[in-house]
Amino acid sequence: MNLKTITTILIGFLLFPTNSNSQDFKVTLGEIHKNPAKSWISSLLGEKDGGIYAIRIKGGLLTYSSKSDRYLEYYDSKLKIKKSKLISLPDKSLEYFKFAYFNDKLFCFLIRYDKKEKTNTLYGTDIDENGKVNNKMVEISKVEVDGKRSRNDFDIRVSPDSTKFLIINIPDYERKATQKVELKILDTEYKEFETIAIEFPYKDKDFGFHSFAIDTIGNIHMLAEVKKETKEKGTSRYEYKIYTYFKKSESLHEYKVELNKNYISRISMKIDKMNNLVCAGFYSDKNSFNMKGIFYMRINPDIKDVDVIKTTDFTKNFLQLFMSERRAKKQKGLHHLVIRGLVLKEDGGIILLSEYYHYYTTTTTDSRGNTRTTHHYVYNDIVVANIDKSGTIEWWTHIPKNQHTTNDGGPFSSFSYALKEDKIHIIFNEHKKLVNDLSPEKRRNVPFRKSITVLVTIDTKGKAKKKPLFQAKEGKTIVRPKFYLQSSNNQLIMFAQLSKSYRFVKMNF
Repeated sequence: MNLKTITTILIGFLLFPTNSNSQDFKVTLGEIHKNPAKSWISSLLGEKDGGIYAIRIKGGLLTYSSKSDRYLEYYDSKLKIKKSKLISLPDKSLEYFKFAYFNDKLFCFLIRYDKKEKTNTLYGTDIDENGKVNNKMVEISKVEVDGKRSRNDFDIRVSPDSTKFLIINIPDYERKATQKVELKILDTEYKEFETIAIEFPYKDKDFGFHSFAIDTIGNIHMLAEVKKETKEKGTSRYEYKIYTYFKKSESLHEYKVELNKNYISRISMKIDKMNNLVCAGFYSDKNSFNMKGIFYMRINPDIKDVDVIKTTDFTKNFLQLFMSERRAKKQKGLHHLVIRGLVLKEDGGIILLSEYYHYYTTTTTDSRGNTRTTHHYVYNDIVVANIDKSGTIEWWTHIPKNQHTTNDGGPFSSFSYALKEDKIHIIFNEHKKLVNDLSPEKRRNVPFRKSITVLVTIDTKGKAKKKPLFQAKEGKTIVRPKFYLQSSNNQLIMFAQLSKSYRFVKMNF
């Protein structure tokens, strides 16, 4: 029996109220590794044979660049490192852009800046399991740029069935120019299906893209924010607009996303199995930024219209979980809720996961006149809403937590989640005195080096149960909940780190 197995068993006896084999999940702590000097793992690509591919960057967090060395690493099903191979570029003029892994293939996107011609060119190729780049690169897009280091804004999306790439090219910002975008649809062999150029009737300064998505038949959905002047002189706010480019008719369509007298303050979108565009989020009064409820919207591309739209106000009892009874009676809305996930259910409904997040700064001055600015990162309560396909909220669940750190970006704050059949599993770091407690009035700020990673499971009726998983001091690393991968339907792989040490943590449900 090795040390890792002993550690896992000990943690089970120390923390779980019953034998770990009786649980509906299994936790595996991988070996502790040391980061090589001035290097760090930047992304988790995907699962193979129960293990995981990752990308390591050589260079400090503040000093690395797009030309810094990248390494392809593979950790096996027991989370032991098996390979760490330098990804060698075909020539020195190329820079790394993005990696992807699906359908048992490693994809690599590279950029070349031509100083003489003042162009940026995006290439696509693949790499083998030993990090060797295929020299047969395909030129995807070439654009002119101004200035030595000027960059157009490339981006990449993958269709839900993993058969198509959407390449997004947003030109450099020009305040007085109209907003433009170039879109390319490619298959996974980098063969071009179509190139689409769109110009919107808004100035660049008043228009911004929020997100893009491509469905299985090649329709492209775009969520954008447009600046809108208000009645008050000198003030403005942004409203959301949704566009679809229909591949078959080669036409652009705009949908009306108004919520009567309400204003959409947060929105996220996803494509379901029927290629419908499902949107959900929060809304407020048009004259307020306080969020007052949740909305659901389903757009049917076949009829080019909104199929379902529904709003549900927060109840007084729900608001009291976040504020005083007095404020709740006055229907004061919520601030700082951000959407963390939109999960499609088999029955056509969705799960909306959100979190209270607030960033702010404070400045102090000492007796000598020296000033010091402190950056605050606050990750508090989680809200989970279960919405059926008609837009009706079947239940919503509130999970209290308090994570407030300064000057660090909050690497150990927030949460991971996984949907397994009809249950939602949420993982985060908690105060050691609250590992079984979900009482809102007992929130405690988490000292992460003494924290315990907990699991909250929500059943089909919205009832939540909280259990401890393992202590940070026992794991000798601290879970970074925002850095994870749901690699299969019943497996979640998380990344844990402390100083130069790191390990992977696997949860099988």
